[in-house]
Amino acid sequence: MINFRVMLLLLTAIAMSYTVVNGQTVRVITMSGEAVAGQQLEITEDSANLSLQSGELKALPISEIAKIEWLKTDAAEIPGTTLSLELVDDTKLLAQQVTVEDSVATVQLITGLTATIPTRNIRWIRFKTIPQGSELETDWSEIMESTEAGDLLIVRREIDDILTLSGVEGVLGTLSETSLAFKFDDNEVEVERERLDTLRYYHPAGRKLPEVQAKLVDRFGQILYLRDWRVDSETFVAKTLSNVELPNRVADIVELDLEVGRVLHFADVEPSTFEWTPFVGGTLEANHLQNLFAMTRNSTFSGKPLSLYSATGFGSGTTETRTFTRGMALRSQSRLVYRVPEGFKRLIGWAGIDPTVRPRGNVSLLIEGDGQALFSSTVDGESPEPVKIDLEIEGVRRLSIQILFGEAGDLGDRLHLIELRAVK
Repeated sequence: MINFRVMLLLLTAIAMSYTVVNGQTVRVITMSGEAVAGQQLEITEDSANLSLQSGELKALPISEIAKIEWLKTDAAEIPGTTLSLELVDDTKLLAQQVTVEDSVATVQLITGLTATIPTRNIRWIRFKTIPQGSELETDWSEIMESTEAGDLLIVRREIDDILTLSGVEGVLGTLSETSLAFKFDDNEVEVERERLDTLRYYHPAGRKLPEVQAKLVDRFGQILYLRDWRVDSETFVAKTLSNVELPNRVADIVELDLEVGRVLHFADVEPSTFEWTPFVGGTLEANHLQNLFAMTRNSTFSGKPLSLYSATGFGSGTTETRTFTRGMALRSQSRLVYRVPEGFKRLIGWAGIDPTVRPRGNVSLLIEGDGQALFSSTVDGESPEPVKIDLEIEGVRRLSIQILFGEAGDLGDRLHLIELRAVK
């Protein structure tokens, strides 16, 4: 579980750096899926206080924050000769220059900052870009998925005016600004850097990494999976899952995801089973028709943001129809089955009829875990409040969700299943 005291210190340091930026939009997304935008973010011991455009101060409990986004107005310029790296913990980096000596890489990041990374933590270094969808990309993926028991050097060759890739197994050595030392079949050669496409480092199976505590995304598109972090003045020093320290400028951060690894959103994963039986016509099995008529993700059937109506404003005391960033729109007579990874303990979410069809709509919502009933409720368009879902699912491996006809056939049966998630 994430250390919220550490998270508080982190958010406070980041917020202090952003309060002086004019026109900077900060968006805070809560664990319940509410998205609140403002111009400044300040942190106290108990809450994140967001200054709205109206001048109002919105206080959000620290423990309920899922993600913070800084919406940039300036686009980052990325040179066309950028190198890319992927670490063994899936961290993705962009660099201006990389050299390797004594199994340690010195990386000048795209940001201009420098990092030192042992090669035992690098999955691959890529020197050239490949057009998406090209045959060259297919070749690269096939080579990278091969299971050689050593390092792999990938070079480009031109045969009959056609570029191809070939991989050679061996031992990757010193990488200078001009060449690579490479051993294979008892031979040692110097390969000109211009010929290099990718260096893939061999790693024996069995290494275990700690659980991810946060995911950081910057304006250049770098993605870091974190186990820890600290803030030194205007520099955010991230420690990745593979224990690599990477410096980042606080001003370059665009997203800090604090729920990654500890929350599984069902709107983001494919169900192992999805069935819909129309009111007339029998079971519809074609996947594309099911998705078109029976389920949409993160939007309504008309493509608008998902929403729920609450007569009490979800406890705020005023009537409110609130929009959400994640969820599913489903019709009655739908059945979804999900496989739940180990470690998740609770199932949380909201269920309600699409506000645009209220007061119509009446369905029965059933949730089962490994064949055992966990939850049953009527979801009605005339109800003043949505249905809250909060269940124990520890040990459950197969989760089934059914939406059945209520009292009026399928009239108005558009269920919004909002922010349904498993939490550790």
